[in-house]
Amino acid sequence: MSQCSASAPFRDPELRARFDRDGFVVTRVLSAERAAELRDAVNALKPDDRFDPAPDIAALSGGYHQSELDSNRAYKQRVAELSNLWFSGFVDGLLADYRLLASTLAVKMPERAEVPIHIDPTVQDEAIQPTVYVWCALQDTTEENGTLCVIPGSHGLFRGPYGATIDPGYFRGLKRIAGRAVPVPLKAGEALVFDASIFHSSRPNISGAPRFAFRLTCIPADQTGVMHRSSPQDPGIIETFRMETEDYLDLGPEGLLKGQFETPLVRTRPASATRLQPEEVELVLERAEDIRSGTLTIEQLVATSRAQSALRPAEPVQGKQAGEGPSFVRRARNRIASLLRLATGR
Repeated sequence: MSQCSASAPFRDPELRARFDRDGFVVTRVLSAERAAELRDAVNALKPDDRFDPAPDIAALSGGYHQSELDSNRAYKQRVAELSNLWFSGFVDGLLADYRLLASTLAVKMPERAEVPIHIDPTVQDEAIQPTVYVWCALQDTTEENGTLCVIPGSHGLFRGPYGATIDPGYFRGLKRIAGRAVPVPLKAGEALVFDASIFHSSRPNISGAPRFAFRLTCIPADQTGVMHRSSPQDPGIIETFRMETEDYLDLGPEGLLKGQFETPLVRTRPASATRLQPEEVELVLERAEDIRSGTLTIEQLVATSRAQSALRPAEPVQGKQAGEGPSFVRRARNRIASLLRLATGR
């Protein structure tokens, strides 16, 4: 589980410091009036799903409209054009030597369900610097209409490679940490700028009106846009495919949600994620600063925790002590020895 070696190059030192600490910042992108103008422009567009995805796609996408999943290529092209027109200057002013890789119009219709806590797929081949998302609200977003929620400080721990068919190792702990997420309400034209590796979610939209937002995917200018999947032939191998700006126009649900890519294969590598127990995911969050700083790895933390657990006395079993007998002692000693070797690298 690799960590990023450098932070995002915000031009504003104060934003950079807050982003490095919390994994997100809130900043203004558009005036409220300009946000309303853009909302009217996108609301007049005609995606094939009419901003309300079919049940089979909704079940996989979190229940809300994502423009890159629509089947109307002309519509997706227009979304990209509007994004470049309205936001490219903002990205240049926010981040040095970053570029806009992809843009998503995200529309959550009324009564749509919550999006559970998750981390988005990685879209760089080498995570030297973080992928940065700019989630710009085109109207006021609140808990009532499904604003985004984040777990502050949970970024930079699991950086991939990760895609729709890859087990990143932390799935078992998601329900356990979901309660740590806090809502980030925004005014129209404000943006939640966040590290793509932060744990985030959104509440159901119970407002009675659609919620419109743009999500901009920003990566270092010298990096290649990619997506990842587990190899259909060997789950122990991760396959990386090119996914550049123009490729998103032809990307559909089968690609994004099922890993069925038609772009060139860039590379393969062994899958290396450590599968964590729920309590271990919590432990990773508690030691997040040490992991991000490089003084501790997730593998070291987990190995030490498991070794300590193995050394704790077992709970007594009725009539005798748990683990009584030579076979148990032998197994326990072997387990402790192997865990300590893993923790110390010997």
